[in-house]
Amino acid sequence: TEAAEFSFLLSVPIIVGSALLEGGELAMSGGLGDIDVLPLLAGVAAAFISGLAAIKFFLSLVKSRSTLPFALYTAALSALSFFLLR
Repeated sequence: TEAAEFSFLLSVPIIVGSALLEGGELAMSGGLGDIDVLPLLAGVAAAFISGLAAIKFFLSLVKSRSTLPFALYTAALSALSFFLLR
């Protein structure tokens, strides 16, 4: 549980940094003139709220169930993609 919480916390600086970088590039290219602020803020708020709900759901899932099926699925998918994409 602590590892899952820590991994979600580690994603925050990456997400903020990516948003600042992409926003800066958009501002430098002059692409901000065509964007309506209200729909943009509504989208950001909706993404934030749905993200928090997903994090809360997954943390409760990690607390209540084993992660072994997910680990096996991930290992099988990794092996399959390794052999198909090499």
